[in-house]
Amino acid sequence: MSSSGNGEDWSEWVDYSQSYNKFNIASGLNGTTMESGSKTVYVRFKDKTGNIFQIDFQDSICCHFEYELQPLFPLEIEPEKDS
Repeated sequence: MSSSGNGEDWSEWVDYSQSYNKFNIASGLNGTTMESGSKTVYVRFKDKTGNIFQIDFQDSICCHFEYELQPLFPLEIEPEKDS
């Protein structure tokens, strides 16, 4: 199976699973955007012979929801000083 945030740019293929928590809806990758707002996740499937199942674009929609991007805070990292 493969996931997308826009139905055009897809993640790498992974083995089928009834649940999957490694697709980041706000990473800016695979058709996602790094912003708050309306989010749709698309999923497609491939059988063992390589046929991709995505008959109708709208049929591939997995879920749709509102997402609030949390504020990002910078971190300051300083190297250790030799004693």
